[in-house]
Amino acid sequence: MCATVFAADSSNSPLPPQQELSTFHFADPNLTADLVAAEPDVIAPVAIAWDADGRLFVAEMTDYPSGPVSGRIRMLEDRDGDGHYESAIVFAEKIAFPNVLCPGTAACS
Repeated sequence: MCATVFAADSSNSPLPPQQELSTFHFADPNLTADLVAAEPDVIAPVAIAWDADGRLFVAEMTDYPSGPVSGRIRMLEDRDGDGHYESAIVFAEKIAFPNVLCPGTAACS
């Protein structure tokens, strides 16, 4: 299921992650969002996907819009099972404008 999220604050100043989360408003009041990762564990995220082991893969497009090629895929793990990803490593790097992830599959559809 996909949901549209709108931030209530339109200022250009970034907020701390917990404060930013409090600005989210969903079209469906039954939907919620949980903060599971934030900077510096992820930077410029454009796509996320989970694998069968619950690891979170994040495509980071740090090279948009004009390069140099520095996009990467980061893998995050929740090793203690508390719902927050405390381990983050670079899984692949030097990818030009990564924008989709399909862990554990041969092709995306």
